[in-house]
Amino acid sequence: MAATINLTPAAPSRLSGLGNLFWKEMRDWWATRRWWMTSLVWLAIINGILALILFIAPDPSEAAAAARAAAGAPAQPARDEMAVQVFFQLAGYALAIGVVVLAQDELIGERRAGTAAWILSKPVSRSAFILAKLLGNLPGIVGLMVLFQAAVAYLLISVQRGSPLPALPFLAGLGPLTLSLLFYLTLTLMLGALFNGRGAVVGLPLILLLLPDLFLMLAPWLNAVMPWPLAEIGMALALQQPLPVGATLAPILATGAWCVVFVAVAIWRFQREEL
Repeated sequence: MAATINLTPAAPSRLSGLGNLFWKEMRDWWATRRWWMTSLVWLAIINGILALILFIAPDPSEAAAAARAAAGAPAQPARDEMAVQVFFQLAGYALAIGVVVLAQDELIGERRAGTAAWILSKPVSRSAFILAKLLGNLPGIVGLMVLFQAAVAYLLISVQRGSPLPALPFLAGLGPLTLSLLFYLTLTLMLGALFNGRGAVVGLPLILLLLPDLFLMLAPWLNAVMPWPLAEIGMALALQQPLPVGATLAPILATGAWCVVFVAVAIWRFQREEL
C-alpha cells in the first residue's frame, strides 16, 4: 500500500527574492551604459558650471571688496568659498530633479510592460520588489551623482585655491545632501506605487522641491520637518561655518523618518496592487 505524502507549499518570506532582484537592479546600472552616461551628464551640469566660476568668472578683488564695504553691501565671499556654495546649492536642486527623473519609471514602467507581474509570479515577495528598487538604485545615485561629482568639485576647488580644501568638513557636508536625495528617491517610489500616471509621480516631488517658499508662507514650521534646509546645512558643514539661523537637527531627523514612512507606504500599497 503506497504511503500518502502530504506536501505543504512553503510560504515565501517577506524578503524572498531580494538578492536576485537587487543584482538585477545593479546590472541595470553597471552592466549598461547608464553608469557612464549618468556620470558625464552630471559632470557637465554641475562641475561644468563650477569650473566656469572657478577659472573664468572674475575673482573678487581687494578694490571691489573695499567698494562693497564703503557702500554698506555685504562682503563677497572668496572664489573658493563661493564655489562650495554653488556646488551644494546646485547639487541640492539639480541632483534631486535627476533622482526624480531616474526613479519615476521604476514601478510604472515595470507594471505597464508586464514585467512586474511576470517577476512576481516567481517566488518573490512584493516587499522585496520595492526594497530592491531602493537598494539597487542607491549605489548609482550615491556613488555617481554625489561622491563622484563631489570628488571632481573638491579637486577643482583645491586646484584653484592652490591648496587642498579641508577634506573632512567637505565630506561631512555631503551627508545632509545625500539624505535629501534619499527623500526624493523614496517619495518618488512611493508615488509610483500609489499612482499609475507619470504626471503625479514626477509633478508632486518637483512641486515640493521647487516651490518651498510657497509652502513656508502658509506653514513656516514645515522648514523643521522637510528636507529644504539640508543643502544649506551641508554647505555650512563643508565651510566650517555656523549653521543657518534657526537650523537644527530636526530637518535631518524628520527627513530620515519621512524616508522610512515612504518605503513603508510603498510596500503596503504594492502588496495590494492588482497586476
